Amino acid sequence: MATINKGILAALLLMYWQMAVASNMADEDSELLLFFEEEELIEIASKRLQSLNKAPAIVSVVTRREIRNMGARNLGDVLQRVPGFGISKQVFGKTEIEVRGIKTIDSEKLKLLVDGHSVSEYYTGGASWVFHEMGMDDVKRIEIIRGPGSALYGSGAFVGVVNVVTKTGTEINGVRASVAGGSFDTKKYYIEASTQSGDLEMAFTLGFLETDGPESFVKSDKLGNSGNTRDYDGKTDVGLKVKYKDISFSTRFVGRRHGDNIGVGSALNDESALKHSKFFAELKYDHEIDDSRALQAKFYLDQMSTDSYFEILPEGTGPFVNGMLGNPSASEKGHGLEIVFDQQLSDNNYLTVGAVAENNKLTDAKHLANFDPKTFAPLPSFQDVSNGGNFIDDSKTNRDIWAVYLQDIWTLSDDLELTAGVRHDDYSDFGSSTNPRIAAVWSFKEDWDLKTMYGSAFRAPSFAQLYLTNNPTYVGNEHAKAEKTDTFEVALAHDLSSDSTIRATYFHNKFKDRLDIVATTPPKYDNVGSATIQGIELEWEHDLGKHGDVYANYTYLDTEDNATGQRIEDVAENRGNLGGNYRLNNIWNLNLNILTVGDKTRAPGDGRPSVKAYNLVDLSLLGKEIYKGLELRAAVHNVFDQDDFDPAANNSVSSDIPRAGRSVMIEAAYKLW
Repeated sequence: MATINKGILAALLLMYWQMAVASNMADEDSELLLFFEEEELIEIASKRLQSLNKAPAIVSVVTRREIRNMGARNLGDVLQRVPGFGISKQVFGKTEIEVRGIKTIDSEKLKLLVDGHSVSEYYTGGASWVFHEMGMDDVKRIEIIRGPGSALYGSGAFVGVVNVVTKTGTEINGVRASVAGGSFDTKKYYIEASTQSGDLEMAFTLGFLETDGPESFVKSDKLGNSGNTRDYDGKTDVGLKVKYKDISFSTRFVGRRHGDNIGVGSALNDESALKHSKFFAELKYDHEIDDSRALQAKFYLDQMSTDSYFEILPEGTGPFVNGMLGNPSASEKGHGLEIVFDQQLSDNNYLTVGAVAENNKLTDAKHLANFDPKTFAPLPSFQDVSNGGNFIDDSKTNRDIWAVYLQDIWTLSDDLELTAGVRHDDYSDFGSSTNPRIAAVWSFKEDWDLKTMYGSAFRAPSFAQLYLTNNPTYVGNEHAKAEKTDTFEVALAHDLSSDSTIRATYFHNKFKDRLDIVATTPPKYDNVGSATIQGIELEWEHDLGKHGDVYANYTYLDTEDNATGQRIEDVAENRGNLGGNYRLNNIWNLNLNILTVGDKTRAPGDGRPSVKAYNLVDLSLLGKEIYKGLELRAAVHNVFDQDDFDPAANNSVSSDIPRAGRSVMIEAAYKLW
């Protein structure tokens, strides 16, 4: 593992000692609850309320209190502290979320949900453009499965599921506004409001973000040029929730306009401008029929638009006097219905049956360019090349999905619970997939819990992997099959005391039918790869009640590309977090986290040295109820301004992709009433 600065470690240990011996602090406020009590019940593992120890999966929960204490700017800041997760930046601006050694440009092997609603894109299969860096202002908690989830959640729940749970009207309870500013000319504004009348409850949220971005220096891009990245970003985020008795309605719109980091052509530019927006709405009926039966039905709509103006190569490159320019755009539309029935068959048997019907389609695909998409030869003007040169065949991008799933939970004794389930998904455009899972949770001794689990998962090929066309770099393959994985997990947890817990997890993941680009003419996607990934995740948490808490986690990964017998490229063997909260008094909380990431090996044939290990130190100071509803927060990310890099592919950016340097964010929030 990368070496941690000894001074920081000493300071952290001193902080822990101070908390351990502190006594007689002032009265506790309502948030000073033990970690395990604060979010005792979760739904993500079985779609049924369960405690963390009983959940038939490896689950992490990040609470609202923890998110505020750490000064998280977005979802990535939270996930990089979770065992098995890693966050990196891609060459043209996407955030890559690595889970247990699997990392791709679109992060499509992670299922991202917002209040249980999938926000994945149909074109890529991931949620990279709009939601991977979503803000944390209205978030109540984040539930995370590390491992397969297709037996409940279908395609994309390949190596993990993340459910971002936002606040309800009852939890907002009034009007609260915040304003923040900081490095890179960042400005952020947010307001939330709620109202209640009898059984009617409403919540509204509105947020804006503008930033120039870090403008990190690139020593050498694909063309050998140097200069600064373009990471400017602007977001508008609007949410509404309405609930009346058993009926609820929620909707969210997120619009984003941003730069493309180094560039889609791995070449620095000064013109690229990307626009994306996502809208979804969901109507839900959630009814408890009687003490033993419950019914849930939800109907949902999704719509996304993308309009990406790329300067692929800058002015004066070869024959492109004005630069090589491309502007693909498209819309995505979907709707679906899910019905879930729960039945308590006996005191020790709980059955869940669900069915899903869904339609996804990509429409209005259009491509403007000053080059021929088939040959890359220059054209005399920037023009519509959609007729005969569109980037995708949108006459085929329409799929119907049908799925049924069943889950049976048996409480065999006070100490042993068994969960078995299976889901079958049928896609109109590529085929079907059936994915079982089984889990046993055994409290074999007081303060000891053992989980053993097996599950399979799949990821349906995206529209791009099936139907991408008119591109000499690579095209889609209509015969592509789903990617598959089989995962075995064992987890052991022990309560050292009422305030301290350790957990150890071993997992073995067999990744099959990996979709990759093969060297045909032209190159195309095909199911050619497989990999074996196993690892260990260690976690320790110690809650000191009103004095604070400390924690540590460590992940070791042993990865192998089965075709080459070598480690999977761009994935660190070791990573970990060490940190804690120190309550200075009833108002102020200090949070310190040290993230350490080991060396990352290159792909076979890439002669560059490994990407160096790095340590990042984040510090946050939070003041609550400073004066009648006033909250202040100051956060410093990358405190020591380390020059660190994310790996870039061979023959792209020779000097790799620079990570952001030090950034400071100051925020003030006030509860108006």
